[in-house]
Amino acid sequence: MEEVLDVPASISTAAVVLLTSLALAVGAELGRRTFEQGLRRAGATFGAALLRALRWWLFFLFAVPGLLIALGLVLAPNYRSLALTAAGWVISLTLALGLVRALTESIRYFMERNGVGNVTILRNVTLAFYALIALANILQLLGISLAPLLTVIAGSSVGLAFALREPLANLFAGIQMLASDRVRPGHFVRLSGGQEGVVTDIHWADTYIRHPANNLVIVPNSKMTQEIVVNFDRPESELSFSLDFGISYDSDLDLVERVTVEEANAVMNEVAGGVPGFECSVSYSAIADYAIRMSVFLRAATFSDQFRLRHTLIKRLIRRYRQEGIVIPFPTQTIQSPDLTLLDGSASPDAGNPNAE
Repeated sequence: MEEVLDVPASISTAAVVLLTSLALAVGAELGRRTFEQGLRRAGATFGAALLRALRWWLFFLFAVPGLLIALGLVLAPNYRSLALTAAGWVISLTLALGLVRALTESIRYFMERNGVGNVTILRNVTLAFYALIALANILQLLGISLAPLLTVIAGSSVGLAFALREPLANLFAGIQMLASDRVRPGHFVRLSGGQEGVVTDIHWADTYIRHPANNLVIVPNSKMTQEIVVNFDRPESELSFSLDFGISYDSDLDLVERVTVEEANAVMNEVAGGVPGFECSVSYSAIADYAIRMSVFLRAATFSDQFRLRHTLIKRLIRRYRQEGIVIPFPTQTIQSPDLTLLDGSASPDAGNPNAE
């Protein structure tokens, strides 16, 4: 009779344990969300980011072990220890995963705050490192010795290194790029092969570059360390560029210089992407066949901004030159020949002149 009464008592105890753990899980998750929103409103972005990384973590920390404990209470005594051991494993694994998620989120936060951008390789390496530590602890809890496994890994290290030489080379090349601060996500780069674009991410094996045409250029990390790379964001994002064209020989060069500088400075101060306060300059570079060659020197905030500035300056210069009577000549070439016949059929004035060129 006592055994019959034992079953309802164990079931009721298990129900209380299960409901309590579920209530704690739901309350912890709701509290996490409320606290995260409060930190975000208060401007504590780092704390809010950590709590966001731990979403649903507290729920599983309370709910799953509670379910296992409740299950152990209704099982036969010889299975209870197994259920309680499994609950301990789940708690250890959940704590380890929570630590890993908090650390990876901290790395992501500080990388974005310091302008590094989204670097998948750092998060993955950190995740793999702590996942191995968690796996080692779980194996120890299960009573599995790590010594034979480490012996096998050490014995096959040469073969593994040879088989994985390409992936390992790309992995360490990616870490080297980040450690040397050579390239970061968000930088505009141009490779020696002519590929160019914005670095969007650095993965285990490859660097992802978004071409200006919105295509994705995937370059192995080892190639990125071997090629000559022009980084337009180092040592700073601002860069100078020039607009080259020619003006007529009949132009007043002082007037051309003054008008051009006025329009270029206006573009610097009024157009997004310009560098306000930068004094533009004009340089006459050559007396060419049909025009006087000149260059206008400007400064853009980033590599991509130069195209907008160049576009706006060309429109303003054409409009202002027409107002000032400044001519940008078409390519022309004068040809003199003693036997030249004009279009109307008449002979050239120099026809028959032996001294004509």
